[in-house]
Amino acid sequence: MIFNTHYLAKRHTRNVHATEKNYQCEICQQRFASPVYLNAHKRYHSGERSHICSFCGKGFITGSDLYHHEKIHQNKRAYKCDKCPKAFNTSSDLHKHKLCVHIDRSEWKYVCTYCNRRFPLKTNLDAHTKTHTGERNFACHLCNHKCVNRSVLLRHITSHSNVRLFKCSVCVMEYKYQKSLDVHMAKAHGIGDAKIPERIKKYFCHICPKSYFANNKLQKHIRTHTGERPFSCHICDKRFIDKSYIKQHLKTAHNVTFSDMDM
Repeated sequence: MIFNTHYLAKRHTRNVHATEKNYQCEICQQRFASPVYLNAHKRYHSGERSHICSFCGKGFITGSDLYHHEKIHQNKRAYKCDKCPKAFNTSSDLHKHKLCVHIDRSEWKYVCTYCNRRFPLKTNLDAHTKTHTGERNFACHLCNHKCVNRSVLLRHITSHSNVRLFKCSVCVMEYKYQKSLDVHMAKAHGIGDAKIPERIKKYFCHICPKSYFANNKLQKHIRTHTGERPFSCHICDKRFIDKSYIKQHLKTAHNVTFSDMDM
């Protein structure tokens, strides 16, 4: 990581890379070098969001998360890559980009002990390792869905919200994720170098001729054949074939909106 001051770099080294980590989270057993980092980590389990964006009012668990979020609103992209046209809002994002894109994969230094796959960042390796171990310690405070790491959890939490911060500068389309906007810009307007994913319906129903792009869509369809309804309303126990229906049901049947359920 790259830091703006020597003090921040020194503090990061002392707290993150220290050999002695005597402070342990009682929920997931992750260890930290200082109580400050432990307490910040605990907020990811509790869902406490005391850092509020001055632009849109969205809450964040740490000041660092808020800082990176507000850079999205400012969108100055002052940190330019010297190897390609890409530019970034923070120096750390630029550093990660160079590691992931402009360094040969054979030189990535983080290696999985299970399958020998290499990664550019330790966070990538940690997340990948959990796919081998099955460890999921980060629980969503809205639906209790468990994720392998914090970044996956934050992406999951975004799926509960209708906030779309990433707006197309050419048309009226808006997206929850930067990646979705990048693909839209490339596909609809020919702007940028985002790779447009090839859409192939490779998931086939074994009961009827229907096919789908994604496995979750296929599973939802199969339930229309089997009658299975695994998702239930926590108020009246009415059951549904897909959890996306619960949100609309809560609104129409019980006058409950998503904002009422926010913490």
